[in-house]
Amino acid sequence: MGFLEIISIVIFPISLGSFQLAVEQGRTPLSDRIGMFRSEEFRSIVFFPSLILMVASGIVVLFYSWILLLGLFVGTAIIFQLFGKFLLIRAWYLPLRVLDKWAKKKLVAVDYQRLALRAEQLNIQGNYRAVVKLLEPYAKRPNNNNTSFFNELGIAYGKIGSQLQDIAFWQKAYDCHKNAYRLDSNEPMYMFNLAMAATWIGHYGEAKELFAKYLESGHRRERELAIDILKKLNAMQYM
Repeated sequence: MGFLEIISIVIFPISLGSFQLAVEQGRTPLSDRIGMFRSEEFRSIVFFPSLILMVASGIVVLFYSWILLLGLFVGTAIIFQLFGKFLLIRAWYLPLRVLDKWAKKKLVAVDYQRLALRAEQLNIQGNYRAVVKLLEPYAKRPNNNNTSFFNELGIAYGKIGSQLQDIAFWQKAYDCHKNAYRLDSNEPMYMFNLAMAATWIGHYGEAKELFAKYLESGHRRERELAIDILKKLNAMQYM
């Protein structure tokens, strides 16, 4: 038995068990242990590597002995059911930890404020689809706490929702404006934008509170529109 066969015999059960775990749980073995792997971006990080390793090592073992391959397959399945998750977490810990550190550096390197400024220009130009294309890939990054980013993405979603009369886009706008308001609840325009989105998706109570808060702030830009919508919302309770 050569070196390649020995390595394949070792790799096959680890990759098979990891693949089984990824399929069953839809996440990596370390997704609950390493912060970055809670993100959707990294949920399937084990799936494809383990699939490739399983197939490659399986082919090598098959050429040596199909009985050995069958034994490894059955043995791995049994061991996995007994205590395989513990072993797999240990087996994948080091490479995923290294990858986690690399991912953190990549995430930190993203300049969310610069993206937001570019998105603001695109929104002013009415190029809302381009804003979504630009910002959406970064919207769920765990280290993204840029209020302008979420505000601009929310504006783009809302404009598309208005154009298409599609509530689904306004729901996305609401989620974005909710993030911006959560991060900075003292910015009047975040109050107003969240109030508009809340109105569109039928959260009238929340919308009235936010419009009232916006008017109390003394901000002037959307004051007339806020007064008009608030009057209509108040009138609705008597209809």
